[in-house]
Amino acid sequence: MFGIEIRRRGNIHNIYNDVDAILQKNNIRPNSITTSLVKDSVAHCLFKMMKPDKYLDICGIKECAELSGICISGERLLLYRTQHCNYWKDMLPEFREQLIAMIMDDFRDVLTHDSAKDVTNA
Repeated sequence: MFGIEIRRRGNIHNIYNDVDAILQKNNIRPNSITTSLVKDSVAHCLFKMMKPDKYLDICGIKECAELSGICISGERLLLYRTQHCNYWKDMLPEFREQLIAMIMDDFRDVLTHDSAKDVTNA
């Protein structure tokens, strides 16, 4: 596990003491997440997907939209689906630029939101 080294903790109780400390420090409660955590999750997913050696991942886009509670237009989703698993480096530069701009536009409110308000998972 990143951030929590199992080997040096000795036993499961020590691991969960660390888990509880991390959750408490970050104000993460059962069945809820903060908008800050949502923002970080979306940013990490999109950043990884948009690396030049990666490809457009419609699944990641849809999961990020669901997590953050945004609605992406049907037309845009259809366009993104047509490019699913197509590598960025293989796209025409102008087309790639447009797709990335559209995806970033879809998540603008999520990625520029500064509040740490809690969002309850349903």
